[in-house]
Amino acid sequence: MKRSVLFLFLIQFVIGGICAQKFTQLAPSKSKSKVFSQSQSSDDNDALAKTLGYSDYLADVYGVQPNLDADVNMAISLSKSRLNDYAGGKLTKVFIYAEEGMTDVEFYISEAYNKAPIYEQDIILTSGGWNEIVLETPFTIPSDKGIVMGYSGIVAANSTLGILSGSNSANCYIALREPGSSTAYEWHTFSEYGWAANVGILGLVEKEDYTSLCNLNFPTLSAPTCSYTNKEFSVSGIFYNRGNVKINSVDITFKVGDNDPITTTFTNLNLYNNFGTEFNIQGLSYAQEGTYPVEITFSNINGGIDEDIVTDNSKTADVLFADVLFDRKQVAEEATGTWCGWCPRGAVAMAYMKENYPDSFIGIAVHGRYTSEDPMTNAAYISSVSKKISGYPSALYNREYMDIDPGSIPYAYEISEMVAPMRVTLYGDFVDDTKKQVKLTTAITSALANPNAQYKLAFAVIENDVTGTSTLYNQTNYYAGGAAGEMGGFEKLADPVPASKMVYQEVARGIFPSFDGASGSVPATLNKLETVTFDYTIAVPSSVNNLEKTEYIVMLLDAKGKIVNADKIEISDFGMGINDSQTDEKTAFVRAEGSSIIIDGEFTSAQIYDAMGRLVKSIDNTTNTVSANGGLYIVKVTNGNKQFTEKVIVR
Repeated sequence: MKRSVLFLFLIQFVIGGICAQKFTQLAPSKSKSKVFSQSQSSDDNDALAKTLGYSDYLADVYGVQPNLDADVNMAISLSKSRLNDYAGGKLTKVFIYAEEGMTDVEFYISEAYNKAPIYEQDIILTSGGWNEIVLETPFTIPSDKGIVMGYSGIVAANSTLGILSGSNSANCYIALREPGSSTAYEWHTFSEYGWAANVGILGLVEKEDYTSLCNLNFPTLSAPTCSYTNKEFSVSGIFYNRGNVKINSVDITFKVGDNDPITTTFTNLNLYNNFGTEFNIQGLSYAQEGTYPVEITFSNINGGIDEDIVTDNSKTADVLFADVLFDRKQVAEEATGTWCGWCPRGAVAMAYMKENYPDSFIGIAVHGRYTSEDPMTNAAYISSVSKKISGYPSALYNREYMDIDPGSIPYAYEISEMVAPMRVTLYGDFVDDTKKQVKLTTAITSALANPNAQYKLAFAVIENDVTGTSTLYNQTNYYAGGAAGEMGGFEKLADPVPASKMVYQEVARGIFPSFDGASGSVPATLNKLETVTFDYTIAVPSSVNNLEKTEYIVMLLDAKGKIVNADKIEISDFGMGINDSQTDEKTAFVRAEGSSIIIDGEFTSAQIYDAMGRLVKSIDNTTNTVSANGGLYIVKVTNGNKQFTEKVIVR
């Protein structure tokens, strides 16, 4: 079972036998790559050096806080074998990450974490970034033994420590004691507390026999999958110095489609070996519809060339440009279970999303793993989800971000694209008065012509307000009593929470025809802005308790299985068939852009209604734009004797 690092929880241990102490762990956040230089060193632009330590320079802050004022000591253990490539070199600088303030700070080197220092130096740490510290006396890295490198200081209660996300927790140590105490530190490894983290400390070792190598590594480029034509967009990424010479400047050339390339120069980078930085290029645009490459290339490193023969200085991302794009509904498929003590965290996150993003977020709670212990288990659904996760609770987000903690769902929503090149609109009705079968009709529209469309539709049924009287509906609750922190009220409930106090939401009752979707549900050839339909009939799952509480979901999957767009309808939406909106006779398309509703195409008049059915605005064809506040709107469009309605979301 997975303990999250993404919602508050506490870890308790005894310090020096004096008092019980606690850490609070918050959601990880972006670290600051700013470097605070505390003293001027000799010109080391040409020095050959490698960094020593475990931290990634751009790793997220892990979010650990002591709950009381404390004397904190943190260190990393570097074995003899780990030092092989550094032996005989001079440790001239250390870099320490400080998120918040620390006083009376001392940097030290010792032979073991519980032994006296063989080097120590008083230092000052500036909060909010990496601190560059020049050693008063360079330290020679030994060849016959390992060392420990660390620092100690006084921190105030609830101050975030300089601990970064990472994977070397067994070699990272922490100890606390009361400020002013002479009691010996009691050491613990990060792995003892389940922290996937490293101490934010790196050393810089200069060595004359290192190979002179100028090598920039460009591992990540992030670009939108789609963008409006003639509308500005941005791309971002990170790059690292993987060579032994500090990088101070680099040229970045960016090119969109057939546009002329543009080059800009980044200076004052101050990137030592294995240091990295983020970049963001704004103001890009393209005028033509279609899919075109966005290419980013690094060159002229330190005024010269990249000496590494590996061609990792350029990346390309394909972006679809279209005059019309569609609002995107995002989907989280959460793996949960009544047996899972940390799973209330998922219920809290899903409730938050449903409350705050009801028109653009779709949640599906997939129960399972232990069928005999969870009466809401859906074996077929959880079998597919469980292949993509490492523990519970977990979630698939748009099937793009896999195995994420439910606590990070709001962040996944924020970083995901809000428009899509495809739209799906779901309609439904009962096949007959027995209400045992539902016919679902999906209208599919592509922003551009696609002669090689590779999409599938998958359908899900969920049920809300699910309750039960059996003890199998009890929810195991590790947040009971508050020992694991606040969790949406679960900290005030018992463990387990009795069935009489549990109401389960968005419970998955089925996935149809399978997790991977229906072959042939989307034509291989799609015309620009032409709507096609697919009919699918499902039997109401026998596990449904209350038919009126069910909702029906369609997910449009691309060739890689990612959810491109989705839609959801309730029983109350049944009866409004696709013919009611005359989708096959549309002469215009409705979209939201910024705080406006825009109608593209031919129409004679249009009426805009809010989600409560109140008329907001009526227009004729002398204008095609209506200003609107954020929310869901129904747009009724008329062109002569033809009429249709569209839903649109203004954010």
